[in-house]
Amino acid sequence: MTVFTSVIILLLSMLITASLQLAPGTFSLFYHYALGKTTAKKTDDRSLSFILGAEIFTGLIWALLLIIFSSLCPIIDFYSSLTFWVLFGIFIAEAIAFALFYFRRGRHTALFIPRRIATELQTYSRKAKTRSDAIAVGFFANFPELIFTLPLYFISTIIILNTPALPRAPIIAFYIIFTTLPLFIIRILYRSGHNLAHITKFRVKLKPYLRIIVPIAYILLALAILNLGIINHG
Repeated sequence: MTVFTSVIILLLSMLITASLQLAPGTFSLFYHYALGKTTAKKTDDRSLSFILGAEIFTGLIWALLLIIFSSLCPIIDFYSSLTFWVLFGIFIAEAIAFALFYFRRGRHTALFIPRRIATELQTYSRKAKTRSDAIAVGFFANFPELIFTLPLYFISTIIILNTPALPRAPIIAFYIIFTTLPLFIIRILYRSGHNLAHITKFRVKLKPYLRIIVPIAYILLALAILNLGIINHG
């Protein structure tokens, strides 16, 4: 039962992370601007660099948390009942925050981030000219959403370190690939003839579903964490 609950927690964490819209929105702008400045082949090449930047970000967060947790585990018990209760409260709060504040009001895809940050991401997407530029934009496009994703990485790291039956490296690799899947989907849409207007329209239609699905996923995650805490600590 503990392994099953742990897997559910990991899957819900992946689903929520993959559902966030800042990196996909930035990527769709990046691809659009690149198409206006260079050939489709070069644009496609740079798009892979953007995705690589997003994957490096996720991999770096994983690496840092694994190092920190491994170093502190002999001192701090992260697998305690207090941890589970705190995380339960955090994810309930995340569910409420996402439902109320993640998307700005109106029929558009504007998110909770300050307009200054949104403008900077758009500017960097437009000015990116090299692979290293694309990697940097893909990397930094994930920073503003850490308020929603860091607790997910936190609980996922706890699960990975305390469930010996789960293979660490394959799960982390799958987590990284799965959470960048929306970027690959947008890339496929562009390659198949769709443009920014089509993709934006699709993201607008997706918005009300995400407003329901993601908070529910956060609540289910909170309940799974509470269940895991009860199983291990009574």
